[in-house]
Amino acid sequence: MSQEITIVLAVLAATIILFAVSKLGPDVVSLLTVLALLLTGTLQVTDALMGFGNPAVVTIASICLVTAGLTKTGVAAWIGRRLLKIAGGTEGRLVAVTMTAAATLSLVMNNIASASVLLPGLTSISRQTKISASKLLIPLSFGTLLGEWRQSSPPQTSW
Repeated sequence: MSQEITIVLAVLAATIILFAVSKLGPDVVSLLTVLALLLTGTLQVTDALMGFGNPAVVTIASICLVTAGLTKTGVAAWIGRRLLKIAGGTEGRLVAVTMTAAATLSLVMNNIASASVLLPGLTSISRQTKISASKLLIPLSFGTLLGEWRQSSPPQTSW
């Protein structure tokens, strides 16, 4: 076994252990993994930085910033209060309102962005009403997918 394979396997084992222990956040563990591979010479600098230019990484980072901004400014709490007021606090109505709001937002924006707008408000509603978060977040994901589906052109009929 070559020295590079041994280094990669050792770094991989350390990464798995750090993820399992959960003392550090996943972002810190990921950066430490890249740094370890860089310092050992297993990974080139250009290869290490290549991932940060990926549009998916930039999109996820941007969405995290938008979500944090909505939470810090109180917009997320305001959205949550409005959704709760419309739904009246019952689980069935909350699910319906969540799906409708998510689909409506998804009609005019990216489905990931629409989910990130509603996510903090729905987690707040979940805590307030003692309804499991998954009972609101799963309809959120389906609602955003429904809105995205409606954005695409409808199938053409030949009759």
